[in-house]
Amino acid sequence: REEYQPRALRPWHMPTACRQRAWTVLMRNSKDGPRSALAPPDSGAKRARWRTRGAELHPPHFRPPLEQWRCTRHGMPITLLDVRHWQPERYRGREEVLHVAYHMEHYIRRMSVYRGRRVERCCIIISLDGFKMAMLPHVYECVSVLRKHYPSRLGAALLINTPGYFRPVWALISKVLDEEIISKVHFLPPSVVDTELAIEWCDSQRIAPYADLSVLV
Repeated sequence: REEYQPRALRPWHMPTACRQRAWTVLMRNSKDGPRSALAPPDSGAKRARWRTRGAELHPPHFRPPLEQWRCTRHGMPITLLDVRHWQPERYRGREEVLHVAYHMEHYIRRMSVYRGRRVERCCIIISLDGFKMAMLPHVYECVSVLRKHYPSRLGAALLINTPGYFRPVWALISKVLDEEIISKVHFLPPSVVDTELAIEWCDSQRIAPYADLSVLV
């Protein structure tokens, strides 16, 4: 933390990572309402992005006008990882670490007050269609940053569009995760194919959005 000053990070500190269409902070337009971030291009779905120096960088540090951060009914902010667009091998220097830290700080700033208490956990939706074994070292790097600097921040990890070959991969990944994290990972039914259905599933569950895991809402 002393080296990278995560609270001071901005999208231009990791431009290659922020230009990719992989990690998306979910928002809803106050006029049009929510749309699935995994909808096909001709559906009219739009990604809220921040344009600077001729390039689109996401997520924006500040909430864009007329947009609202998406949260589960438990108050947990939501981010989507669509691995089809994730190309961490193209990151430059320490962009991978910076990008994870930036997203976690972004999560923390989006955590709202629910039932009189500030939410302390987040929700991530991971669309696994297109996952490649070459991504494993980058997954381990992300997990390392999260375990060391942001422990106990995960409220729910919703895995959708899971290819059959991912199960053996999960057996490898789960070996480096503790039991608490594993208990937060949910392989959703095949019928759940986009973000809106995933959020609907999550909203139907009792989840602990606070540090105290005994408080389910």
